[in-house]
Amino acid sequence: MDNASANNSALGYLKRHLRSWKDLLCDGDYLQLRCCAHVLNLIVNEGIKEMKDSFEAIRSAVRYIRSSPSHSLRFKTWAEAEKINTKSLVCLDVSTRWNSTYLMLEAAMKFQKVFERMHDEDDDCISYFSSSTSSSRREASSFARREHDGTRCDQDNFSGPVIDDWNNAQIFIKFLKVFYDITLKFSSSLSILANECFHQIARVQKMLQRNITNNANSFLREMSTSMQVKYDKYWDQAENMNPLLFVAVILDPRYKLAYVNHMFDLLYVDAKVSLIMKERVKDCLYRSFNEYSAGVSIDSGTASTSTAGATSLPSFDDDDGGGGEEDPGYKWLESMKQRTSTDPQTELDRYIATDPRDEIPSAAEFDILL
Repeated sequence: MDNASANNSALGYLKRHLRSWKDLLCDGDYLQLRCCAHVLNLIVNEGIKEMKDSFEAIRSAVRYIRSSPSHSLRFKTWAEAEKINTKSLVCLDVSTRWNSTYLMLEAAMKFQKVFERMHDEDDDCISYFSSSTSSSRREASSFARREHDGTRCDQDNFSGPVIDDWNNAQIFIKFLKVFYDITLKFSSSLSILANECFHQIARVQKMLQRNITNNANSFLREMSTSMQVKYDKYWDQAENMNPLLFVAVILDPRYKLAYVNHMFDLLYVDAKVSLIMKERVKDCLYRSFNEYSAGVSIDSGTASTSTAGATSLPSFDDDDGGGGEEDPGYKWLESMKQRTSTDPQTELDRYIATDPRDEIPSAAEFDILL
């Protein structure tokens, strides 16, 4: 997934071979669907780079706490002295997994006062971070070297957390919480997700655009700008998005096609791109419907023929004393049958034309499979 061109080449090779089986929906044009959770991971990791120093400072402090049982015990004692009521302590992240970094920062923020007290009262802490004998400790660097105003000293390549680091972490946790919740939705294995993915992708895009244009915080603005570049690579252009993601939303009776078209107008500043997306999604919707309909018609043709006699309406003869007039109810049913057969609208057209408001159940009652 990191290398989009390589991924496209692999899918192209696979489609060429699968087409020979003559069993691909829409000739395999919609075979490739990128993992939304993985794309989101790439987007967030791009933003994390902008705050690497602050994260590394907090990570080094957490690593010190977890480096020995005595450090952990002292840390717990100071937490009790600061009246911090929590059963869990700090956790160390896996640097390649941003969601674990989020959990590390969220846990560490609760103990900011304890980390500051540790710097003032723990001699082992100062010697640990000042030591240059261990490569791992050289990476962690020193708690002791800091400026009084809470900013990082220029001579420190790595240092323990200062006030700016905690402020950055607090902003970032609030920002990252949205991505963490969306990742949990994308990764769920106990619920239907296809009709929810587009809502979350649109949510990410609107949040990034708002931060870039309206946010006064420079860190958050720079981070959102970096993330927007990665977002655009995978989700901004029509050719990069599998239209089945939108078809799934259209088949949710609460939204249908009007909602998807509305969101395209909101998300894409360029009206031409919005129009291309609308046409591409509608084309995918009708192509898929037509192929499925053709398959159903072939499968059900024999059964319909065999049961036609049993389900046909009764005829009326002249000898019933009615002067040769057919039953009016029968005539109406026949006219309706004839009109339905010549009606250019398909079942899909009628579904789209129905007002979604007529079908909206409460959120607690809604089940996409029912």
